[in-house]
Amino acid sequence: MTGGAEGVALLREAVAVLERSPARLELARAQYDLGIALSRGGGADETRRTLVRALDLAEACGSVLLAGRARRALTGLGVRLRPPPLPAPSLSMTEHRVLELVGAGHSDRQIAQALLLTPQDVSVLIGRVVRTLGVTGRAELAGRGQGTAPASRP
Repeated sequence: MTGGAEGVALLREAVAVLERSPARLELARAQYDLGIALSRGGGADETRRTLVRALDLAEACGSVLLAGRARRALTGLGVRLRPPPLPAPSLSMTEHRVLELVGAGHSDRQIAQALLLTPQDVSVLIGRVVRTLGVTGRAELAGRGQGTAPASRP
């Protein structure tokens, strides 16, 4: 990795690129890395803002590990944080993938082909995800599926 001003510039560029992409968890990681780099020599306000943004994104993506790292970094800077959110309903890796594909606008048939499942299996999985997340249907599920990242559950 490149350190110093050059490393900070590269991290800023990564954040700028990822802000235009649907990869929210990667953006959270880049924001966290930038915040840590800034803490070694940047302005305190920018460091806090960057780490808070990383924390918010990590929590939104369900990344407990990254959120914990961001919390510890912010606490080390003297920032008082709200309590962590309650754990989100957990989905299996396949359910997360279905959620991502629904969020990307794919049909059941396209999802089935991508995951090597039958369209009926996809319908069952979508129904399970809808119930687990407590959403009202596919449209709301699609909104939730944009920018998701898998959490761990067997």
